[in-house]
Amino acid sequence: MSEIQTKSEHPSRFNYDDAISRGEIQPVILFGAPRSGTQMYRDMICGHPEITTWPYNEMTYMWRYGNRDFATDEIPVSLLTEKTARYIRDSSIKLSNKSGCRIVVDKTCHNCLRPDFVSAVFPEATYIYLVRHGMDVVPSTVKRSESSPPYREYLRIMSIPPSDIPFYVARALWNHGGLLRPGKRSVRVWGPKFKGMNELAETRPIHEVSAHQWVRHMELTDRFLNSENFESPLLRVRYEKVTSEPRTELERVFEYLGVDAPEELIEKWVGKVRHRVPGSRASLLGEHEEAVRAIVASKNAEHGYE
Repeated sequence: MSEIQTKSEHPSRFNYDDAISRGEIQPVILFGAPRSGTQMYRDMICGHPEITTWPYNEMTYMWRYGNRDFATDEIPVSLLTEKTARYIRDSSIKLSNKSGCRIVVDKTCHNCLRPDFVSAVFPEATYIYLVRHGMDVVPSTVKRSESSPPYREYLRIMSIPPSDIPFYVARALWNHGGLLRPGKRSVRVWGPKFKGMNELAETRPIHEVSAHQWVRHMELTDRFLNSENFESPLLRVRYEKVTSEPRTELERVFEYLGVDAPEELIEKWVGKVRHRVPGSRASLLGEHEEAVRAIVASKNAEHGYE
């Protein structure tokens, strides 16, 4: 499969007639597992004056509209209703109109667990798939799970659909109250929830749970993108190439998206990014390194990592 694929047609579950279906707005879906560098890469791309994105790190609440109480983030496409699809599309159109940008990038890592759902919402989408060495992703995930959330994550509450606010307030109160209920073990797991994640966290260390989380994201995304039915534009990107050759990679993605590459923006990121040898963060896993390596080995190899 080439690094860049081109589209032939857009099969649609619903009949859309809006600015997106007419080609006036181009949705771009950035796939990538959590802690793979998707936030930095999104910021690099969206520094372009013709490209916009959401002011929040992840649009988790928007994507769960209509399925807010589903147990995991692996929401099946069978649960997608026209009401939900139109809400997400209309939100993207409003963002485009407000920013004056035709290209709208959505970076919600949870979407790696439900790519068919995403495709049904945006059959016109253009895709970018960012991958990173699993032995660097896992220690970063563990560190994040053991830290307090950064301030920017609290800002995401501003993206909750108004009709869903009472639900999320009630759930937050219940979750905090649950910490005080006797006989109930509180399992701390961070990030998008895959099937069986909570059960796995009851018996396995967070290092192994995080490894399985990364593998599951990759499995479902790869299955979708490698399907013979997938015919949308696709750009494959390595995090390590972005950090080692930022100029080349920015020029490549801007060419892919059909916009000029601003020299000032490129120079900014050339001086900002820092490169590490792929897999060099594995030592941070300590005694868990070999167990994690065994879990991620197969998927790492599929993507060309040793």
